[in-house]
Amino acid sequence: MAGVSLHYEKTNKLEAAVQESIEPRGEVHVSPHITEGPEWDEARREGCESPQEPRLLQAMRAARLPEPKKQYVVEDERGIPFVRADFAYPNRGQGTRSRW
Repeated sequence: MAGVSLHYEKTNKLEAAVQESIEPRGEVHVSPHITEGPEWDEARREGCESPQEPRLLQAMRAARLPEPKKQYVVEDERGIPFVRADFAYPNRGQGTRSRW
């Protein structure tokens, strides 16, 4: 039973850490001094949070994948945000069987 208790303790600590990093609007605090330059400007124009994300987005578009939701907040069964994905297809796998 000690393993189960440790799992719940780690889960609660993780949830607390995530909640501290997310503002009520679901935004993570990022220091402005590390987010400057043309690559960062492009990322912001695309709705992304780092220069690597637009590169992946361009590759996804080149592969003709559907446009994903950006900075998608995933909530637990209680409706509490616990993670935010850079890209997501939130309706995939929820009773839909259509192909991309």
